[in-house]
Amino acid sequence: MKLLVIGFGNMGSAMAKALLQKEDPLFEEITAVDHSEQKAALAQELGVTIFKSLKSAFIDKDTVVLLAVKPQDIQSVAEELKDRLDGTFLVSIAAGVSIESLQKGTNHPAIVRVMPNTPALIGSGASGWFAANDVTNDQKAIVQAMLESFGIAVEVSKEDHIDVVTALSGSGPAYMFYFIEAMIEGATELGLSPEEAQRLAIQTMVGGGQLAQTALDLEELKTLRKRVTSKGGTTERALEILEKGEFKTLTKKAVKAAYERALELGS
Repeated sequence: MKLLVIGFGNMGSAMAKALLQKEDPLFEEITAVDHSEQKAALAQELGVTIFKSLKSAFIDKDTVVLLAVKPQDIQSVAEELKDRLDGTFLVSIAAGVSIESLQKGTNHPAIVRVMPNTPALIGSGASGWFAANDVTNDQKAIVQAMLESFGIAVEVSKEDHIDVVTALSGSGPAYMFYFIEAMIEGATELGLSPEEAQRLAIQTMVGGGQLAQTALDLEELKTLRKRVTSKGGTTERALEILEKGEFKTLTKKAVKAAYERALELGS
């Protein structure tokens, strides 16, 4: 089985790199299509054969096609893929581009839509995916294995849930970075050096995330929070400020705004 990556940008190259590093390779060969000289150099470093044109790339029933181009380039790439996907399937990570649109563009029914996120670059990704009816169980297993090579993967029950995944884990790292920035700025205003504040804030977020992974559900997450929050203590005082600022409500609104924008991009 082979993999053809169309678009060797940050996410496409990260996925290829993760798959190449697997002890038990999922693909016998990985090739890519990208016209950028910089991306060609990166592909060479990874041992990936790269083509400047999709017309030069070979696709057969044993070739899984990963579409990793920008949404604005989808139409032209889909046109080049038209009637070339018989016997195989297409995996798309293009934000906001529906399965129906890809099916029409490629004239092929077996499409899988995926929303990964940037921590995939370091093997800690969180991806959501949904497959069209024509995708077989064997093909779904390949998708799950691909995505688990750089993190966790969750198959959602409806395609429109991919837009929720976009708002949650797709955009989520930016929410976390923003919160870390605020904690660092708050600590430096109180006297810590930027270096001290950054090291402590980032490790706090990393450690907190790892501890959160031990929780089985939302109630257990709440229990973890309560264990840090002593009655009348410093954490309780801080959380009171967050609650007065409607932190949870504001976060929910932010996720909803990102979801609505994902819908707009797909319309």
